[in-house]
Amino acid sequence: MTIESTYYDNKQLKYRGVTDDDFIKVEDTTWYENGQKHSNVTYTKSGNLLDLLSWYENGQLKYEVIDDLMDKTFKSWYENGQLKFSKVLIFDFSLVMILTSEEWFDEDGNSIKPLVKHRSKPSHEEELELMEFMEGFFKPEDDRILGSDFLYLHL
Repeated sequence: MTIESTYYDNKQLKYRGVTDDDFIKVEDTTWYENGQKHSNVTYTKSGNLLDLLSWYENGQLKYEVIDDLMDKTFKSWYENGQLKFSKVLIFDFSLVMILTSEEWFDEDGNSIKPLVKHRSKPSHEEELELMEFMEGFFKPEDDRILGSDFLYLHL
C-alpha cells in the first residue's frame, strides 16, 4: 500500500491518497487549510467510485454520493445543514428498469419540488452506459475518473 500526502505552507495536511499494491486507488482525502476535512472519496477494488463525501469549511456535510452495485444515491445539503437535494437510482435488472426518486428542498427544509418517483425502461444509450458502468465492477480499468469529476458529471 502506498500513501501520498501534500501539505499547505502552514504544515496542515492538504491531501492524502492511498493506493493498493496493484496501483489501484483506494481512497482520496482533502482538507481545508484550517484543518477541516473537505472531501473523502473511496473506491472499489477495481478502482471505481464507491462513495464520496464533501463538507463545507464550517464542517457541515455538503454532498454525498454512494455508488453501490445496484443503486446510486446522491444527496446535497445547504451550508446551514438543511437537506437540499436527494436522488436515488435503483437498477432493476430483472425488469431491465431504472427506478428513480428525487426531491428538492429550500434552506428551511420545505419541499420545493415534490418527491418524484418513476420507473422507466432505459433508452438504448442508457442501456449501453449501464453496461459500461457495470463492467467497471468486474474488471479494472486504467482510466478511472476522480470522485469529484463523477459528481459533476452526474448531478
